[in-house]
Amino acid sequence: MLKNSIIVDVSGKPGISGVSGFSGHSGSWGSSGNSGSWGSSGQRGGNGTNGSHGGRATHGEHGTSGTSAQSAGNIKVTIEGVNHKSIVVSGTANETLCLDDGAGKVLVFLANGGDGGDGGHGGSGGSGGNGGSGGSGGSGGSGKSGNKGCNGGDGGDGGDGGNGGNGGDGADGGNGANGGNGGSGGSVVIETHNPALLKFVQAECRAGRRGYGGDPGCGGSGGHGGSGGSGGSGGSGGSAGQPVDSESLSSGERGSDGRSGQSGQNGQSGRQGMGGQDGQDGMPGSLLFRVYDPITNNILDQGTSVFDLFVTSFQLFATEDDGVFEPGETVFVSAVTLSNQGGMILPVGTVISFPSTQGQQSFLSADTFYVLDQAILPGGIFTIPFQFFGTISDTPEPMGVGPYKSILPVQSSATLLTSPFPGAFLKNDYIIQYPIQFEAIFAPPQLGRTERGTVTVTFKNISMMNYGSTVGERQHLKLNIVFDPRFIVHNEPGLNGVNGIEEDIPFIQAGMTYSRSFQVEINDIAQFFEIIPFKVSLHLRGKKIENLESMIRLTPNYFPTVPGQNPFDVLFFTDKQIQRPEFLCYIKIFEGLGLSVNIWDIERYGGISYVRGTKDRHPITWVNGGFEGKLIVHPMFNQGDDQYMDSADLLQLLRGPTWKEENTKPTEGGVIFIGNVDAEKFKTRLFVPCKGHVIPQTELKEMFLLSTPGESNLARKCTDYIQKTLLKKAPSRVYTSHALKFNPQKSGALSKTTLGTAKYKELPTTVCDSLFFIPSTGGNSQNFLVIDSQNNLTSNQFLVSSNFGRLFNTIIFSLPLERKLKLLKQPTEWLKTALFTEERGAVVNYVHPIIWSLNYYMLLEISYKNEIGRYTSVILKDFETNINEYKSHPHCKVIAETLYLVITKYRKELKWKGMLFSKTKENKQAFEKFCLNFEKILFSLLPDPVATLQKEAQEKVKVMPKDTYSFHLKFVTRPITDRFHRDLENELNEGLFASASKAVTKNFNSVSEEVSNVGSDWW
Repeated sequence: MLKNSIIVDVSGKPGISGVSGFSGHSGSWGSSGNSGSWGSSGQRGGNGTNGSHGGRATHGEHGTSGTSAQSAGNIKVTIEGVNHKSIVVSGTANETLCLDDGAGKVLVFLANGGDGGDGGHGGSGGSGGNGGSGGSGGSGGSGKSGNKGCNGGDGGDGGDGGNGGNGGDGADGGNGANGGNGGSGGSVVIETHNPALLKFVQAECRAGRRGYGGDPGCGGSGGHGGSGGSGGSGGSGGSAGQPVDSESLSSGERGSDGRSGQSGQNGQSGRQGMGGQDGQDGMPGSLLFRVYDPITNNILDQGTSVFDLFVTSFQLFATEDDGVFEPGETVFVSAVTLSNQGGMILPVGTVISFPSTQGQQSFLSADTFYVLDQAILPGGIFTIPFQFFGTISDTPEPMGVGPYKSILPVQSSATLLTSPFPGAFLKNDYIIQYPIQFEAIFAPPQLGRTERGTVTVTFKNISMMNYGSTVGERQHLKLNIVFDPRFIVHNEPGLNGVNGIEEDIPFIQAGMTYSRSFQVEINDIAQFFEIIPFKVSLHLRGKKIENLESMIRLTPNYFPTVPGQNPFDVLFFTDKQIQRPEFLCYIKIFEGLGLSVNIWDIERYGGISYVRGTKDRHPITWVNGGFEGKLIVHPMFNQGDDQYMDSADLLQLLRGPTWKEENTKPTEGGVIFIGNVDAEKFKTRLFVPCKGHVIPQTELKEMFLLSTPGESNLARKCTDYIQKTLLKKAPSRVYTSHALKFNPQKSGALSKTTLGTAKYKELPTTVCDSLFFIPSTGGNSQNFLVIDSQNNLTSNQFLVSSNFGRLFNTIIFSLPLERKLKLLKQPTEWLKTALFTEERGAVVNYVHPIIWSLNYYMLLEISYKNEIGRYTSVILKDFETNINEYKSHPHCKVIAETLYLVITKYRKELKWKGMLFSKTKENKQAFEKFCLNFEKILFSLLPDPVATLQKEAQEKVKVMPKDTYSFHLKFVTRPITDRFHRDLENELNEGLFASASKAVTKNFNSVSEEVSNVGSDWW
């Protein structure tokens, strides 16, 4: 069987690399000196002996040289054959071969010089030994004790320490050895009468690389000198003898310490060896390819490299060229340019083709090819006068939406005797799409009942040819639009039985557009916040080529209201993220609590307080519509959308139209945002419309004797005024310093400096007003309720930690107190059956959420003295007035016992707090008075003896978690509270109080930090 390849290798053998030298041995370490002996009584201690010197190291060995390589032999062969199936090689090698189709460089001839051997590296010198340490001096002997009537004897001196030994010298490194010379390349001559056979040849005759010299060995490091011995300590003096009569005796003096010995000197480092020299590169050989005339045997061509073909460019065209390549279209490749980048003439017979390719879109070749019928000189360029045909693969009708777009790869190929040229593989990518596309669809994002809207579909001709049913069969276009049955389509006589319209598109000029409009209305079948879809399809030559879908949301109209005549309990802000299932969850809570709802859709009306992007009010607006004292619920489309509710509008909701006046009363309304909030930015916006008040000059003075006043001193004085004057009087209020102008003035050397001028701002609201944010995972309210693990639409039992549970409880917290007390007495039918699962697993009914909110009110009164009586007086009056209704309540016992536990827990905490805090006396007395009256009412609701309840309550509150009734506060953000307020409230919840002065200082410091950070930015 004939071989399909041959390798002739006469390359020189490489040189052998030298051996690296061994490293020298390190010197031995010197021995340490002996310590001196201790002195006898009162005698000097002995000296320590010197340490011995470190030993000298041995030198590193030299590396051995690398040997030179051998030069290559010579090759001369003749290659003959008609084609690759029968090739005869003769000369230096003799072989008959049969090559495989598609073979590459399989005739290999090598005459390379061998590489020289590398020199060995020098060995490193050994390190010198370290000197021994000197011996320590002996301690002096203690002095003798004095006899009766005699002084004590002196102690002996300490002995001197011995000197340290010198370190040994490091040894020299060995020399690196020389590299060997590279061998020279040989002569390679390859001759043939058939130049095409050279396509299979690979020949080399390069020079051998020189051997590299070895690296020098490093010198050894010198040994470290030994440390000197420490001197011995002096002996202590002897004690005095027993005095005789009244004479004064003394103890002996302590002996002197001995001197420390000197350290030894470090040894010298060894010298680095010398590096070896590189060898010489070999001489390159010679390579010659020669082609003879088969008849005359004259030389036709010769060179040092063979021919090498590259395809440098080509172009793709459509048979019906409109400037767009589309699926299923017939195309052809032309303007194929070839370049011979080799050193010899490219013979005739090379086959050029464009085979089928696979990609997002496939090129289906017609298997046309071109045989090169003329030779191409070295460096020559040739453009093929031929077209290669193929087809772009077709694609099925689209199932999804959007324009069709894919990539078509087209790649060239060139072979000689079936052997491919690597440089001939040129791949170009082409965009495949249809000449007509949807450009846009315009439809109102939402419509109200009985409201008409216009749907406009626009098509774009992206080609350079006119299209349309009037142009021709190849350019025929049709549109098909199908509206959901919940649409009414007006003035369309061609409307079919599926509420659709199918019609020809008459004409779209090249590069231009065509639009078609439809008048639609949503019928009574649709429900609010349903998404009503419609679909459009585009057809070319009877084939669907693109789909498009859009939708319109059905939104309710806002019902205009006026102050005093507003029948609604809730103003619900919706936006485009609110769809029917989510809307029904909100409505389930509102209706379940018996709350009537007015809806303002932000997308529909283009903004909240103002028309989006302007400061213009809406023609019909909810502002000044009598929503003070009502519940406002705003699920935010994006985090930060709270900024679009004007600060003045928000303050009016909580404090009424006269909110700018001093001491306005709360409206008892509530505002709930769903989503995350930047509390500092939110608070900053609230302060903007508030007017500033001047801080008295007397509060802005300070004595400076050794320091110079700065702006920070002015800011601190403003903070002091807010803390010690304003917050002391009204702790539930929120203040900030404002308009600080540093202008220090001093009237005398020992007088106080007036630091400048400043103002403060005060929010008309307090931290007790119902203003909440309910945080969400994504920061917005997208699918806030429908993502709960429970099905909120079908279930009637809810986790308090779920989004539904958090929203429900926040709404209960935000309702006016009278309204929640009414719900406690007269629950709705839904509320009667609703159940709530607490975090610890207990399942409770609606009574508990209402009591949790009452507990919150009690916490606020206890924490803030300016809020005393705001809530408890209403609670007490309601129970006194409606005592009989509570007695007949089906959950009377649960109400009474749970409320008694709430006040018992607070009384216990206040009793301990009151012993430490004189400032809570007023709060404690007021709350205790309420409790005494309230417990009488609660006891009257219970038929059993109350002694048992009292005892059980005391035991329960001892083990009750601190957030038993206030856990919901961790599920919400109260954006205008600062650290001062949180600390006040947490003190009671935690039941931990160090001292009054410490706590007050801590709280004031907290406020100081927050206010100082803001400074005059709220101007």
